[in-house]
Amino acid sequence: GRVVAHRLNRVEYNNTVRDLFFGLDTRPADGFPIDNFAEGFDNNAQELRMSNLLMEKYLDAADKTVAGAFANPGTRTRLVACDLDKDASCSGKVLTSFLERAFRRPVAAADLAPYQKLIELARSQGDSAEAGIQLAMRAALVSPSFLYRVEPDPPKGSSRMLGDFELASRLSYFLWSSMPDDELFARGRMGMLKAPDEILRQTRRMLADPRANALVDNLAGQWLYGRQIPEHTPDPMIFPEPAFDPALRDAMRAEMTMFLRELLFSDRSAMDLLRADYTFANRRLAEHYGLPDARSLGTELKRVSTAGTVRGGLFSQAGWLTVTSHADSTSPIKRGKWILSELLCVTPPVAPPGVGDLEKIPQTGTLRERLSAHVARDQCKGCHSLMDPMGFGLENFDAIGRWRDQDEGVAIDASGTLPGTTEAFKTPAELASALQKDPRLASCLTRKLLTYAVGRGMEATDAVAVEALTKRFSAAGHRFKELLEIIATSPLMTMRGGNSEP
Repeated sequence: GRVVAHRLNRVEYNNTVRDLFFGLDTRPADGFPIDNFAEGFDNNAQELRMSNLLMEKYLDAADKTVAGAFANPGTRTRLVACDLDKDASCSGKVLTSFLERAFRRPVAAADLAPYQKLIELARSQGDSAEAGIQLAMRAALVSPSFLYRVEPDPPKGSSRMLGDFELASRLSYFLWSSMPDDELFARGRMGMLKAPDEILRQTRRMLADPRANALVDNLAGQWLYGRQIPEHTPDPMIFPEPAFDPALRDAMRAEMTMFLRELLFSDRSAMDLLRADYTFANRRLAEHYGLPDARSLGTELKRVSTAGTVRGGLFSQAGWLTVTSHADSTSPIKRGKWILSELLCVTPPVAPPGVGDLEKIPQTGTLRERLSAHVARDQCKGCHSLMDPMGFGLENFDAIGRWRDQDEGVAIDASGTLPGTTEAFKTPAELASALQKDPRLASCLTRKLLTYAVGRGMEATDAVAVEALTKRFSAAGHRFKELLEIIATSPLMTMRGGNSEP
């Protein structure tokens, strides 16, 4: 497939600036406009557009970042490792080294020329050599070669292997959301990176690096909706403190991240996403869950067993349950839609115009009863028959993730049948079990991670490749870590297609 020029998103920009300037963690992109989402992620190259406002932010960030780097003695020493006043070749060395890292590839004389002119311009105005270097670095930070990852197209309708430096960037932005490190650059210069064994070795090395936490944060934040936890506010009239408070909110988000990190990096089966008999909790969260050993815990989250309780896997985690609810009630529609689109990769039809939100219409009875009339309408059956059964399977969890047996004084009916199958369930645990048996789950997990890895949506022409990778994923016991390695060495990661449009 073909990926258009990929502008660095906010996370990638922050991380790249941090690593380019040897750990200078200033996070300038926190003030940039929010990136657009597509296919569930904000690293989809097609949606990462440029605007006048964003360009102004880039200019400002370049000025402040370079000034901050040279004001930091340690960073300045690493950027300028020679004497600019005594060594005539120092400026060229500093500039070449910086541009190669900033552009993530070797630089030719034509690349260097405009930046050398800036150094000469500064000197002609009476400024120091260091001022000239700073000017050149600021210019580099607003260059398309820094702001974008560009891979030249092969001839129309054909494909090509990526070059070593292109592959280094694909791997680093997949696993780290940042630029390649010295080892990837070194392997690229030696032309060694494209060998499958070397890609696998580097992938394993990179996953063991703390920078791989960016992968966890992005997947937890976007795929599992963790980024919405700080923004979602349950109705304080219905859920007043201490039922819901900032400490619980923080624990919810931390639980989701730590749980996904365990799945990705500890060689766990992806099926643990739904069936795990453990989670990560502190005393505040464990009390919220009613876990038996809650009082033995402190403020820090630690791994705890949920065996023998109603908790198990993502569907029982308060953070996910909260953001897939309304402020004042649960939402079987939101929960069911997430399962349908994010675990089964089935896109529900768009709701027809004029269809009201029945969940907001005051009525008596359980939520299931209030939705029944809505679902019975012909124009609504198509969507709701796909989403609602799975959402109702989680009705035992309220809008902040607490277990309940009744709704409006009536026993909750969590029964249903998994859409497209004959798998029936009566409890959240049985719903999770039914999903684990569905072959669409493994295929969808593969598609989701591929979409994130290559920064584009999967197309019809990718179907054969996705199926092949899914089979390898299943044969490996559905281990998430193995899936990351399978993707990193796959043709979808290591090759590039040309433009097929006229």
